[in-house]
Amino acid sequence: MPASPPPPPSDAGVVAVLCFTGAHAQLHHSLATLRRSGHPIFVRRCTTLVDFARELTRHDADLVGIDCGPGNLRLADALAVLRRAGPRTPVLVISEQSAEALAVTAGLDSCRILPPDDVRGLADLVRGLRVGGDAAPAGEGSGTPPAPCPDDETPADPADRQALLEALRPPLLAQAARAGLAVLRIAPDPGAKLAATLLRILVAADAPPAFLARLDGGGYGALLELADPGAGVALAHRVRESLLEHLPAGSQVAIGMSPPRPGDGTRPEVWLARAAEACDVAARTDHGYAVLSRAPVVAPSARDIPGLLQEALVSNQLVLQFQPIVSLRGDARQHYETLVRLPSATAGELLPADFFGPARASGLIGAVDHWVIRQAIRRLARERATNRRIHLFIPLSAETLADERVLLAICDELRDAQAAGDWLTFQLRPADIRTHAGRTRPLVEGLRQIRCRLALDRYEADASSRDLIQGIPFDFAKLPPAVTRNLHDDPERLERVRGVISELERRGVRSVATGVEDSRTLAYLWTLGVDYAQGFFLQEPSDAIGYDAPG
Repeated sequence: MPASPPPPPSDAGVVAVLCFTGAHAQLHHSLATLRRSGHPIFVRRCTTLVDFARELTRHDADLVGIDCGPGNLRLADALAVLRRAGPRTPVLVISEQSAEALAVTAGLDSCRILPPDDVRGLADLVRGLRVGGDAAPAGEGSGTPPAPCPDDETPADPADRQALLEALRPPLLAQAARAGLAVLRIAPDPGAKLAATLLRILVAADAPPAFLARLDGGGYGALLELADPGAGVALAHRVRESLLEHLPAGSQVAIGMSPPRPGDGTRPEVWLARAAEACDVAARTDHGYAVLSRAPVVAPSARDIPGLLQEALVSNQLVLQFQPIVSLRGDARQHYETLVRLPSATAGELLPADFFGPARASGLIGAVDHWVIRQAIRRLARERATNRRIHLFIPLSAETLADERVLLAICDELRDAQAAGDWLTFQLRPADIRTHAGRTRPLVEGLRQIRCRLALDRYEADASSRDLIQGIPFDFAKLPPAVTRNLHDDPERLERVRGVISELERRGVRSVATGVEDSRTLAYLWTLGVDYAQGFFLQEPSDAIGYDAPG
């Protein structure tokens, strides 16, 4: 039995503790014990890393406590979040494994390690903060805490889709190797208030989420940790049954889960789309849950990719996909970006990020571009024959910009398919234009003569990009996701983007915001006057040319 806590100090100041705890952690219980014995402590408890990161920026805590439970499973991740936030207060780590904790916390100033049952040591630490004058009395200072919460404090409001995508990268991704990404949809939508209940259910099921986010349309996304990654179906069953007990009669719950695959850390939107697909499958079943489990993925090596690519080019086996570029200003024409995939028997369809490097090194990237141009024009002609006003954006690589034959090849394909040049927009990257400035200008002039349009990709509105806009008659400028991310939290960024859009409009260049992943960002973009939007929130790439608005 741990020793009884010492009596509280006599003065009435409050010590604010920001507490990150795992599923079986002791710190929160020890703090509650001290509070019940009269110690003036306010505790803000976080059980997911996203809450912890947000609370570190929202409140001026007097003490940051971390207790990841037996095994210290998320200690390194929690400390990584803490270091990024730049801790200005003492840090307490509760750990049974002091040596391991010391190794992980090395270099972190003002860090103290206590065993889980040392309530007296915790009380001494709290007392020292108050005696030392580091804790502001209640009602004073910018970090004044709200009224104390009950012992079963609920977490902060869940993050949104964009925050979840940001989290699906290392170090969180490393933890997900023991579990997967789950998408839950509830009808009718219970709102964000269900987050606390869902969190408690997941913790009780021994699957504490490393990240919990609120998705649009009555959905939640959760990055889960499991002792047994093969227990996904059983977990989904338990969670669904527990949720139904807390929801009104007649509610429907669908749960889909997808394990991680190689490359998911660099393409989180693809992983989230897989989990959403599993959720769609679950909604069509009687039991309401599905785990999108696939055979172990073996990604081809960089040495194997040129051979796979050469074979796919010869046998016409590359895959063409299309992602809508949706007008926010009433354009009745349908715009799509053309994307290419390389099939692999062991890893499914490889994205350009997976095979463009080896393709470029082996001199095949130009052949890929020519294949895309040929197939895109032929597909476009077929769609246009059905009276659809389709326009395609086609990216060109640096190697293709330098290829003197590409303009003639485009003209030949347009003639053979009886297609018009103004159905096409060719997309160029700033770095490629600068590298091949001598070849870019005659290509641009030739494309203009056959009435093709031009788009500047990755337009970041810096001085160099503005020079390109001034020197080349671009019709579109595509803003990268980094330019429009977190508009709701960054007033300066919001005004900067507003200025970028206004400048493009004055030059007669239409703006395209890419990487749109949530409804809130889309609403801001519409308010700012952006012309077009593109991203997984609107629709993921598909073999079909069509657009279904998000529900």
